[in-house]
Amino acid sequence: MKKFFIYILLCTILNSCLDFGGEPEEPPIPVIEHNCSIEVDVRFCENFSCDISPINLVNKRVEIYRSRNDAVDKINLVAADSTNQNGWVKFYDYNCGIDYFVRVDLEEHGVYISDARFFNKNSLLEVTAIKNYSYNFDNWAQPLVRHISLDFMTVGQYSRYNYFETSGLTFDAAGHYVGSSLSASVSDQLAPNTYVVSEQLFNNNSIFIPSSPITDNQFYTESVWRIEEDTLFVSNLFPVNNIISIIWGITEEEGTTYTEYPIPLNSDFSNFLDMNEEFTIPEPAWETAGECSEFSYQDYLFENLIVELRDYTDQAGGGPLKCLIYNAKDGLVRNIRFSNDGEPFTSGFDLIIE
Repeated sequence: MKKFFIYILLCTILNSCLDFGGEPEEPPIPVIEHNCSIEVDVRFCENFSCDISPINLVNKRVEIYRSRNDAVDKINLVAADSTNQNGWVKFYDYNCGIDYFVRVDLEEHGVYISDARFFNKNSLLEVTAIKNYSYNFDNWAQPLVRHISLDFMTVGQYSRYNYFETSGLTFDAAGHYVGSSLSASVSDQLAPNTYVVSEQLFNNNSIFIPSSPITDNQFYTESVWRIEEDTLFVSNLFPVNNIISIIWGITEEEGTTYTEYPIPLNSDFSNFLDMNEEFTIPEPAWETAGECSEFSYQDYLFENLIVELRDYTDQAGGGPLKCLIYNAKDGLVRNIRFSNDGEPFTSGFDLIIE
């Protein structure tokens, strides 16, 4: 009996050792659910906050891809459908917890691509086209025009200008830059067509702004730009050194502190200024803005230009002739001040193409 008990004990120990040193059990195969869905809403908003009622974009094609590269290259399409009358489309029966990528061509607002993970049973992805912004795959909501545009004006736009000056009267600024630069950026939006523009001068060398001596290395002001129909109104409640706006060359001698200075956005076709010829003062003086010839600068062709002349030569002591050249797309292109008080002199700012 004792031998039999020992035999049973040895068999039990042996079986235990075999179990301990045997192959590990395989983990259970995960069960992937295939009943997740995602709704894609496509809409248009006037600004980022969408505080004005968004507009649903109807019949907008929405595409699904397995990877971002596939979505960029438009290959290996998984599914596609178009938004309904309420601006949304829904995709059903996808693997839960797996990444997919949504691509929407927003036309003038660029191409939107985003990760859309079918994780919850019912997920929602909002695709918003924002006024004056566009998408460029990985670059989210970039301004349609990078520098300040009067046609596509929006917060985030940024323009830089080179200061030039030379003896004599000339339309040609090339080769006369002295190292000072002016930057202007749209820093805030006060209303649908009203913006705050921050203007900063980096004054490496002395510059010529009559009645407004600038002796510091830097100068900063903020002006308010309001666009109404065919006119841009510029104002500044707190002008510094008499300057309402550096970029437009407006000082308090031309507009009061609490008055908006009007800049026309349409031209009189009977007035024409040729920037490619030698300098001449139009005779008789213009009463409205005119057309300006196309011209190239930094290998960039400026077209559909408007020119506004402000003639102060009849003032006591002889005032300047100011010339603003701009268009809807590029904003201010060139700001020129001509002076003939004793010696002919030309100065101003040129837009830097970036």
